[in-house]
Amino acid sequence: DLATAVAEYGRRLVPAPPEEPLPLDVVAISNADPPAWSVDSPLWTAEEGRSDLTLQLTVRAEPAGGYRIEVDDLHVL
Repeated sequence: DLATAVAEYGRRLVPAPPEEPLPLDVVAISNADPPAWSVDSPLWTAEEGRSDLTLQLTVRAEPAGGYRIEVDDLHVL
């Protein structure tokens, strides 16, 4: 589904420039056990630089260590 949405957007995703801090929007999810956060991450395209696309994720702490990342949505601001 994500590949289709990006193809329909009509631009090519690229990594964020290393010299630019990644402006993540991170919100703790109340009462999550183990701890979890809702994360919105802007995306970059070759054609636009920072685009109006945002990847929405849920990041969960794993009891044995590390984190599990779930992709929730891709949307245009």
